[in-house]
Amino acid sequence: MNSSKMQDISVRHLEAQDYEAFAALRRLGLTTDPTSFWSTVEEEAPVLKEKYESRISKGNNFTLGAFAGDQLVGIMAFTPYVLSKLAHKGDIHGVYVHPDFRGRKVAHSLLTETLKGAFSIEGIVLVGLSVTAINTAARALYEKHGFVTCGLEIEGMQVDGVLYDQYWMQLPKAKYHESL
Repeated sequence: MNSSKMQDISVRHLEAQDYEAFAALRRLGLTTDPTSFWSTVEEEAPVLKEKYESRISKGNNFTLGAFAGDQLVGIMAFTPYVLSKLAHKGDIHGVYVHPDFRGRKVAHSLLTETLKGAFSIEGIVLVGLSVTAINTAARALYEKHGFVTCGLEIEGMQVDGVLYDQYWMQLPKAKYHESL
């Protein structure tokens, strides 16, 4: 990716024709930032296309992409719960920004649009997520948008034999400020 030139970032829902760009960016993320994802490249390879298709076309699930021109440089997904007792909430997941585009508010733009979309779904009053404790930049972004830590899972993830803590965070609709 050519990061020498600042480009405007646009955010939109990913569609079927975006799969190859999504898959390439997702594989990069799984490789370069393994503590940011629960799965590995090997675990995702056989199911990635199926998972992608369900995320873009099933119910209120959605995956947003951030584009610099026609280049996909960031992704973020939202999945609401379907069980009736949990249908008032959903989770943000699958967040990744290409290393060449970090520090350019790509994640901020994705999060802003994801929260708008999530809270526009009828009945959604709580958005949750998890973030590895060592990912301080992501945690700071979520806090800036009003997320609060509601739990700490000690040694919640293991990557290459190293254990990492996971923060669980949530944002109630009543604390959501669309203007951020």
